[in-house]
Amino acid sequence: MRKAYFSIVAVICAVGLFSVAAPGIAGTRSADSAADRARSQKLVLPDSAEESLDPVTADMLAISEWRDRHPDLLTNWAGMEREGDHVTMYWGHEVPKEFSEFMDLAKLASVNVQLSPYSYDEIGAEIRRLMSEYPEVTLWKGADKFVGIVAVVPMKAKDPVIKESRMSVLIEHADRQWTNFLGRGDDVSAFYGGSQDFRLSGSGSPFLCSTGFPVQFSGGVIRMVTARHCGTNATYRSPESVYTSWPSSRREIGSSGGGYAETDSVLMAAPSGSSFGSRIYTGDWQATTSRSIVGTFPASIGEGICAGGAYSGQQCNNEVVEVNVHFNDNGVDFGPGFVAANANGAQAGEGDSGSPAVKLISGTTTLKVAGLLKGGDDINYPAPCTGWTANGLRKCSTLILYVDVAAVLARHSVSLYTGS
Repeated sequence: MRKAYFSIVAVICAVGLFSVAAPGIAGTRSADSAADRARSQKLVLPDSAEESLDPVTADMLAISEWRDRHPDLLTNWAGMEREGDHVTMYWGHEVPKEFSEFMDLAKLASVNVQLSPYSYDEIGAEIRRLMSEYPEVTLWKGADKFVGIVAVVPMKAKDPVIKESRMSVLIEHADRQWTNFLGRGDDVSAFYGGSQDFRLSGSGSPFLCSTGFPVQFSGGVIRMVTARHCGTNATYRSPESVYTSWPSSRREIGSSGGGYAETDSVLMAAPSGSSFGSRIYTGDWQATTSRSIVGTFPASIGEGICAGGAYSGQQCNNEVVEVNVHFNDNGVDFGPGFVAANANGAQAGEGDSGSPAVKLISGTTTLKVAGLLKGGDDINYPAPCTGWTANGLRKCSTLILYVDVAAVLARHSVSLYTGS
């Protein structure tokens, strides 16, 4: 991993990649017809995308529902790892008696429960300490089965000497170069997660992003989450399905505050007279289909997850391969997050930053939120883009980094907005 990878983002932003790519984009739709379609269909179209609900996934969804009901009992939670037809659930130190009682009643046949030496939070805390002690190591993650920590260094780099850690530290060599991925085309109020947006720089160049998922403060105020690197204290607008120009007269979706760098997240307030809905867009990059949000889903090794990038469209053939990921994001400890890989092609790309990672619940019109898209490694894991390609100038990747939904909610002191 080269420490200069964030300079790639700076170059992209500076030259206004999408303002260069936008003229003459093939397949641009009429703004009027798209707006009419969105207004008339966004709430009623069925979602044709289905994911088979096998017994293991069903059991994992049942555990995620228990987690949502008992956030105060997750101190010792470590995580889940799926292997074929069974899933192992790990608790650090001891299993809460309430969860044992739940397992006795639920009879989840595919689930094995095991103790691990550390909880998810303990591993994350030790990673943050090591990051400050060993700044030359910029990427860390949790080890398999939650037995310790992995320090990730470039393929040709020497192994770092970790002298003091209360946990086992393994060394892994891999080239990773995370690039921030700075949108669905003509959203109207109530605005959904996974819709396309853009903001204008001081020079008038557009920065394209995606909305994530709606959240709610204890007093009832509702906001929309997106990636902080998309822009703080900025006004976000809809492209209105026209990608040849980016005027400031386009429909406003929201305005952002300052956000938090450690979770790369920022909250957007809806403009006067508008609101955010408790739904997330599904389908391709021009889709008007959506699903309602019913809870959160903890990213688990070996389990599938859907990427919801607004400019790429929904991509569901992704597998979670790393959890409890932390890295030095230009001097800031980013994390915890997780990494998902797509073996068949692009998972997401530029314009998809801030979009949600979700788990579709088969046989229903609902989904659960797992994370917020941070970026991807289009240097070591490039792939041709799906969705809007910007005449081949848009960059995409098979390997994507997300921040945990739980970390975003905790950092902003909010809960997921489910419409109730």
